[in-house]
Amino acid sequence: MTKSNNIMINALGIICIILAVGLIAAIVNNYNQPDVDDLEDQIANLQNQVASLTDKVSDYETQISDLTDENNEYTSIINLENSAVLIDEESYTQEADDKTVLFDDELHYAGYIEIQVESTSDTTYIQVTYTYDGVEFDQTITVGNSGTAYFPVLPDTIKIVLGNTDTGSETIDTTVTLTYIY
Repeated sequence: MTKSNNIMINALGIICIILAVGLIAAIVNNYNQPDVDDLEDQIANLQNQVASLTDKVSDYETQISDLTDENNEYTSIINLENSAVLIDEESYTQEADDKTVLFDDELHYAGYIEIQVESTSDTTYIQVTYTYDGVEFDQTITVGNSGTAYFPVLPDTIKIVLGNTDTGSETIDTTVTLTYIY
């Protein structure tokens, strides 16, 4: 073999080695790096999942807020912190020994009724009646010319009567404020 053949063989050998190293590097590079399209698909998929979970979190936050409001309302009912004025300084004129139905409707929660009365008769009374779970409640309180009466109430149809036991012939003027505390 001639010297020029040896150089040529050496050059070809070096070129082969360089090509082999390049081929191995390309194979390793392709093997370790996923396709860019696959990565973009994964990113889009994850972004969709994040958006869906964000919507769910927002829905849950709304539900929590609604339940908190509902819980606060029930707590205020349990603590008798709510009230409703059912009759506000209404005037009534009655004959002697007469009765007037002030209220005959359903109350939805346990609580009590406060009735403030100003009257020209010292025999003015308030009567509250209802039936709860088979037990009848019937209470009468004489408030006279001026007074406040309190009655416990349970959820039911409540009847409230204003009356007097006068025996004279004069008319009786009465002003009533009725408040439901629940």
